[in-house]
Amino acid sequence: MKTFLFAVVFAGLCHAQALSGIHAPAMRNINIPADEASFNVTVTAALESTAKQVKEALQNAGAPNPTVVATSIGASNRLPILRSAPEMTYSATFALPAASAAEVAKGLLNLSTHLTEPLTGVQLSVTYAASDARIQAVRESLLPQLREEALKAAQAIAAAAGVKLGRLRAANENPANGIYLAARSGDFAVGRLIGGILSPFPPNLAYTFRLELVFDTVP
Repeated sequence: MKTFLFAVVFAGLCHAQALSGIHAPAMRNINIPADEASFNVTVTAALESTAKQVKEALQNAGAPNPTVVATSIGASNRLPILRSAPEMTYSATFALPAASAAEVAKGLLNLSTHLTEPLTGVQLSVTYAASDARIQAVRESLLPQLREEALKAAQAIAAAAGVKLGRLRAANENPANGIYLAARSGDFAVGRLIGGILSPFPPNLAYTFRLELVFDTVP
């Protein structure tokens, strides 16, 4: 009975497909090694400090040409006994090859525990990602396989609906470029610091590639 009901439902779906054209998707999940690391560093410093001073301190700690912007002035967040005048807060960002992230993070963590004037605090986070060039290379290698899978699926749907495939109406990659980050794998995918150490092994990130072919039908 269940088999019969499934067959009826499948046939109905195929018929509906045939009326609006054949929509045949193909999808593949691929793990891609991260090859880029983006740093976001929050620095607090004396009120009279400058962005140039903060940048020089970060560069001396190993940060390659960070972009430093003053974001706010506020009371110190340090222990009450250490609080003094208001402080400047700066945001510093930079990116580098993932293989260098652990060494740079080590230098910044050392700076956070051995602060130089006018700095009063340093906090950082690191986000790993696969570069656009690497993602596009994987995409281009997968597209022929996805097209073949989608074509076979379209042919199966057409046969079940009792129609023939007509012209290819559209090839849709959804979302744009057919790629989205499906999941992150690895303990340090978002730059978690455990025991003050950033893993020297960049994670693999799971991406989904999706292609849909849309065909007209011929009775």
